[in-house]
Amino acid sequence: MQNESQPELPGLELDPENGAKPSALRLAVVATIAALQSDGLLEPRHAAYCQLALELADTVAAGRRGGRASAAAMAAAQLRETLDSLPRPTATTSEDKFNDWVATLNAAAEALAAAPAPTSPLGELVAELADDDNRTA
Repeated sequence: MQNESQPELPGLELDPENGAKPSALRLAVVATIAALQSDGLLEPRHAAYCQLALELADTVAAGRRGGRASAAAMAAAQLRETLDSLPRPTATTSEDKFNDWVATLNAAAEALAAAPAPTSPLGELVAELADDDNRTA
C-alpha cells in the first residue's frame, strides 16, 4: 500500500481539504495507521476504515474549535470504535517475555554443558587438585 516514492497512502493525506495544520488527534491517528502498516497488519480492505478514522479525527478537532462539545464527543466515540475495528498487533505480556528470556538462558546453559571443557595448564592443575581432594576424602 505504501512505498518510498509515495510517502502517504492515496486519499489519506494530512488534512487535504483545507490545508490547515493537522490537529494532534489527526497526527496520532496517522501515527497509529503508520504503525499498523509497518507491522504489516493493514490490507487494502482497511483503507475505508483508515480514511474514516482520519475524517473523524478532523471532525473531533472541528467540534472542539467550534465549541461544539457534544459533536466532538460523538465523533470521538465513533473514532474509538473505528480504531477498534482495525487489526491489532499481538500483545506480548511481561510473563511471555520473562519465559522467553528463561528459555534463552536454559538453551545457553545446555550448550555450555554440552561443550567440551577448555584445557589450559591452570585448568589441568585445578582438575588434579580436585582429583586429589576426592581421593583423600
